[in-house]
Amino acid sequence: MTKVMIVGSGVVGGATGRGFAKHNADVTFVDVSANKLELLREEGFAAITPDQIDVSDVDLVFVAVPTPTNESGFVTDYLYDASRSIGRALSRAPLSSHPIIVYRSTMLPGTTQRLMIPLLEEESGKKAGVDFGVCYNPEYLREVSANEDFASLNIVTIGCNLTDSQDAKKVAAAYAPFNAVVHHLGIKEAEWHKYVHNLFNAIKISAFNEFRMMGEHLDISKEDVEKIFAITRTTAEGLYNSLYGTRDLGPYDGACLPKEVNATVHYAEEVGLSLPLLKATQEVNRRLGGQ
Repeated sequence: MTKVMIVGSGVVGGATGRGFAKHNADVTFVDVSANKLELLREEGFAAITPDQIDVSDVDLVFVAVPTPTNESGFVTDYLYDASRSIGRALSRAPLSSHPIIVYRSTMLPGTTQRLMIPLLEEESGKKAGVDFGVCYNPEYLREVSANEDFASLNIVTIGCNLTDSQDAKKVAAAYAPFNAVVHHLGIKEAEWHKYVHNLFNAIKISAFNEFRMMGEHLDISKEDVEKIFAITRTTAEGLYNSLYGTRDLGPYDGACLPKEVNATVHYAEEVGLSLPLLKATQEVNRRLGGQ
């Protein structure tokens, strides 16, 4: 039976632990919130505070603490606290144990190797890759349906320094009962993939919000705007073809795209309509040598 510890028992951590438990993993939750711990215990789970962490016989330690941002940028406080607690537990674990620390928190590329691994080594007095493993495992969970999403995983990405390492194999083996497609990347690459995943979603939402603003300027009814978008979902190759735009084929060109973008940007400037995302689209294309 795989022994799993979840450090950070919020939306992501909670769904991760519950999902593994359904496939007969031995799951222990860790959190600083007494209320969360009590609720998890009422569900029948082992639930402890960070100072009680013991990784002596744990196979995988998933770190799913929040990584918010503020006016200074990416906040690492929770990651530092979690990693310190885990590092101290590693220092007490026998050398025969080899737990794998699996970060799930969304973090800027390079954070695991530049900040978290040195902290784990400092606190534990042990060596990553020798005495314990470290991987990055991005999550694809929606906040409103995280438990259901994890229960029906179809894609798993595992970031380890060596794709054929024993650590990567052990993490993949834990996910085997889900019958998901498993992708392997390096740690930094897996961290960046998670950002690409989220940034694309943000850009797409903003693009259609900008189109709505233009529709309002053109005095097109909200009903017709939604109808236009519904039709566009079936006519625009960028929506119905998942490969479109993702291959390294340089700037967009041809008879239509540069002309339409440039004409719309020029029109917006003439009438005082702000379309910053479309303007940025034009700028990126020109930087790559396009029109």
